[in-house]
Amino acid sequence: MDPETTEKKSRREQILEATLSLVQTSDRWSLAEVAEKIGVSKTAIYRHFRNRAEIEEALNDILRRDLLETFERGGSTPEEMRSSFVRYFRSHSGHLFLLMHNIFAKEQYDNSLFTWLQAESPKVAAFHLGVDSRVCDRRYRADSKRARADSGRRSAAPGSSGGKAARRTREALPDWPRRIA
Repeated sequence: MDPETTEKKSRREQILEATLSLVQTSDRWSLAEVAEKIGVSKTAIYRHFRNRAEIEEALNDILRRDLLETFERGGSTPEEMRSSFVRYFRSHSGHLFLLMHNIFAKEQYDNSLFTWLQAESPKVAAFHLGVDSRVCDRRYRADSKRARADSGRRSAAPGSSGGKAARRTREALPDWPRRIA
């Protein structure tokens, strides 16, 4: 690899690291601040990135790639997955800040990130279906318990309609097959 490519790559990485550290302290960072942080002129940044938006997009690409890799290596249970992400964000605190910033500042960012992760990884899609079905199963069991409890109360009190909980249970049950499918 020729030295100029190595220098450009390392300068590009320096720019991204400096930007990430600035993003952790404020949403209002400038190219001049990035340049000052790494000791180059502002125009030197333009050799690697056209504008601030391109730097932000590069940071988001790195974040998405790293999240996907973390998910792929994370394990098969929710506990293993959680531990994997905790380790990742502890070693990449700037990425956690960037993720939170994007979720709260960019409309529908969380949905688009999740959709992208599902499209890129069958494991993400399968994991989501597994978690979703476990949540549905838990809700169904809780609703069924309430329904049984309500029916017991109804038999004890003739003429009782079953109350609000029973109506909520009856209304929720027909919806379960659609949520699971």
